[in-house]
Amino acid sequence: MKIIAFLLFPFFLFLLQFAFLPAVFHFALIPNLLMLTVAFYTLLENPNKNGAFFLALYVGFLHDLVLYGFFGTYMVIFFAAVFFLKYILKNHVQISAFKKT
Repeated sequence: MKIIAFLLFPFFLFLLQFAFLPAVFHFALIPNLLMLTVAFYTLLENPNKNGAFFLALYVGFLHDLVLYGFFGTYMVIFFAAVFFLKYILKNHVQISAFKKT
């Protein structure tokens, strides 16, 4: 069930971002919901786990399907963002919830 939610929630955000919101709000700035999802998942995940990297590749693949340019650009951008956040969380932030007592 967790894997299904892991794959379907970003897909519904993808549909929301690229199909529904631009049709409803023609000239409004729409935030990148996929990048926000990856960032929040990375911040909430244990820094020693690798689930956010897989989510970044999946979401980057979805993002690359729609936009023009070289295929794989957003996969690299999302992967680099997760790598940077994981580096900061591992080396410079101490979260007491993840420590063993």
